[in-house]
Amino acid sequence: MSKEIGSRVGVILSADENRIAYAGIGTYVGDFPPYGAGGMFAGFSNAEIDQCGLTNPKIELDDGNVAWGCECWWVSETAYQKILDDGRERGATLVKMDMSTCREGWHGELGAQEAGR
Repeated sequence: MSKEIGSRVGVILSADENRIAYAGIGTYVGDFPPYGAGGMFAGFSNAEIDQCGLTNPKIELDDGNVAWGCECWWVSETAYQKILDDGRERGATLVKMDMSTCREGWHGELGAQEAGR
């Protein structure tokens, strides 16, 4: 995957033989501190991210949402279309996901885990 700033990319959240969850197409804008990201950074405060010097690929989706590299698989726009087309051909269910809703779920799960400690 080319990490050239300005590259058009597609975002896949999960995939198996029967289901593909995707977030859409967007533009890779560079690596930035992943403030508010889900996935592996869901439990990190902004201060912790800054202290560790963490950065992550940032994708600005065409729908106005942001996807971070730690939250997804991101591939070229051509590869993304092929993944979706192949899924359709084999009868997989394609599910369009909203990144802000996904992120709320990640942070909610983390809060529930922390409350159970």
